[in-house]
Amino acid sequence: MKHFKSLPFAAMVCAMMLTACGGKDNKITKTLGVGGSGNRNSSTYGSSNTSGSVEQIKAQYACNRRSDVTFTTASQGQAGGYSKTTIFGPFSKGASGGIVNDVYVGVSQFKDLIIVGKVSNGSQVMGYNVTLSFCVSGTLITEQRDLNNFTAPNGITIDSDTNCSVGNVDAAQQTSVISSPYQYVPAGNVITSFSKHCN
Repeated sequence: MKHFKSLPFAAMVCAMMLTACGGKDNKITKTLGVGGSGNRNSSTYGSSNTSGSVEQIKAQYACNRRSDVTFTTASQGQAGGYSKTTIFGPFSKGASGGIVNDVYVGVSQFKDLIIVGKVSNGSQVMGYNVTLSFCVSGTLITEQRDLNNFTAPNGITIDSDTNCSVGNVDAAQQTSVISSPYQYVPAGNVITSFSKHCN
């Protein structure tokens, strides 16, 4: 159960819980025994202003969300044209320490969010934290099922768009995370594609 520190935030969450996310075109592909727990630390979003922007984006794409889960990579990313960078991983569970200077958000067609935080030490990029904020969907994505083994085989392309409150995830196609077995339901592979949250 989540604990709320302010009444307006609690009211917003209650309103979000009354909204359904819709179905997913995700597949249960194989059974894997996996464990662990998600990281719900909002510091992975950077400053309090950035955290507020991320919470506003969550409210814009309101649904019944399970707890966020964070993965990290020490990858420096590959620079692309203009202000774009593509991150490939590998990713491990948890958030890396350091200062999150820039945040980028992408959204799926089912209102799921991917939140990427660039971890820096001065001007040197130390890596990236990738937070998945999924809407509950049937038995595949629930609070009871842990999410592990995140991959982004086509990379996560981030862009510092100046007309948005935070940067964009321009593309993260066919990302994959394993939803752990729970009771009678076997582990499942959650395949999700993300694109810009703001144009």
